[in-house]
Amino acid sequence: GLNVGDNLPYSGRDLNYTMNRHAEAAGRPYLGIEIRQDLAQTQADHARWAALLADIAQRVASALR
Repeated sequence: GLNVGDNLPYSGRDLNYTMNRHAEAAGRPYLGIEIRQDLAQTQADHARWAALLADIAQRVASALR
């Protein structure tokens, strides 16, 4: 039920100092997620996104093992 896609019009690869320095430079896998602000305005929205992101992060972590 999520609408996902590439970060357009820019890829984000050149603008992610933290990920570039702390993950890519050390060869560590990482996950970057952006959420539109209009989708995270209320406490109910926050709870929904927290649950979704916890699930996604766990799945990614499990896949990397």
